[in-house]
Amino acid sequence: MSDPNAAPIAPSGPSGPTDLALAMVQGLRPKQWAKQVFVLAGIIFSLRFFELGLWIKTAGAVAAFCCFASCGYLVNDLRDREADRQHPKKRKRPIAS
Repeated sequence: MSDPNAAPIAPSGPSGPTDLALAMVQGLRPKQWAKQVFVLAGIIFSLRFFELGLWIKTAGAVAAFCCFASCGYLVNDLRDREADRQHPKKRKRPIAS
C-alpha cells in the first residue's frame, strides 16, 4: 500500500523522437518473442524440413504470434499503468513512465 503523504512519482516520458521510437519498441517487449520458437515444433516433428512453403507459413505464424503477444502486453500496460507507476521496476516501463 502506498503512503498517502508521499509525493507522487512524476512520469518521465521520452524526450525526443529517438527516445520515443525506443520506448515504442520496448513497449512491444521483443525479448519475449523468443517464446514463439515453439511454433517451429510443427515442422520439426513432421520431419518436413525441406518444404519451403511450410517454412513460409511457419514464419508467418511466428510473426503473428509475436504481434498478438505484443498487443497483449500493451493492453495490459495501459490497463495497469497507474499501479505500475508505484512499482519499483514496472514504473520504468514506457507506458507507466
